[in-house]
Amino acid sequence: MLGALAHEAYARAPNATSLKSENICLHLEKAPGLTLTDTHFHIPLRQNIVAYRALVVNNPFRTFNSFTGVAVFDVNEAGELEVYHSASTYFLFQFDPFISQAGLLPSTLWVGPVDATDVVPPVDGRADRHANSEGCIVFETAWKALQAIPLDYERLWATDLCPGSKQLFLKKTFVERAQFAIDAGYFAKTNSKNNWGRFGKNFWNGSLAMLGVGSVVSHSVDCGNSIIRSDWTGLNGFDVLEMTVWGHFFGELPVDFTMTAMVSKFWNDGIKLPS
Repeated sequence: MLGALAHEAYARAPNATSLKSENICLHLEKAPGLTLTDTHFHIPLRQNIVAYRALVVNNPFRTFNSFTGVAVFDVNEAGELEVYHSASTYFLFQFDPFISQAGLLPSTLWVGPVDATDVVPPVDGRADRHANSEGCIVFETAWKALQAIPLDYERLWATDLCPGSKQLFLKKTFVERAQFAIDAGYFAKTNSKNNWGRFGKNFWNGSLAMLGVGSVVSHSVDCGNSIIRSDWTGLNGFDVLEMTVWGHFFGELPVDFTMTAMVSKFWNDGIKLPS
């Protein structure tokens, strides 16, 4: 049934109005005047700040994009805070291998000069090593198993999936497992050269920490549906692309604020600045 609907939608696409939905994150390096308090985020205006931005597009196609460059903040004549981000590096990854790629840019990494004196080497200096189905049986098996699971295009819009009892349980288990990861697992700092491939102080603790945090991330999807889903009902399920957004969400917020942000419903309301 879903296949038939997809073919029907594809046939209507040339004459249909495009519906676009995205998730965007912006990361800033330390800069003079850039401070964070319990209540405010202070941003210096008209100053170049090294910035990294990622863009996940859910509709009308599915892509992952990342940009590296500088950001400049300013307040316009209407009193609105604006950010201008210029990038010298842009990475595009097409997440829809099963749809027609006609007219779409292929997955590509573009690298440009940072300034007039900078020169981009003509030779790609990256190591020619990557996971592929021919060279990694684990990757191939996991990918095939994942693709065999049909996407649910309704669950992200369901209601009453995250009652208070579930929120309390997730908060307790996440704080415990996140703290374990910080103290003894993957994120633990160690002076030892043999740190088991960056798994912190101990390989087994690192493995348990990653599995523990991973389980909370996967079990909490129902509580974060307002963040993960598209702006239009039924246009995306929960796949690798959505998991990328959701896992990143957990990795960037303070542990004690993660659950509060997760269950909030203000994500699509925008931000109104006082005049």
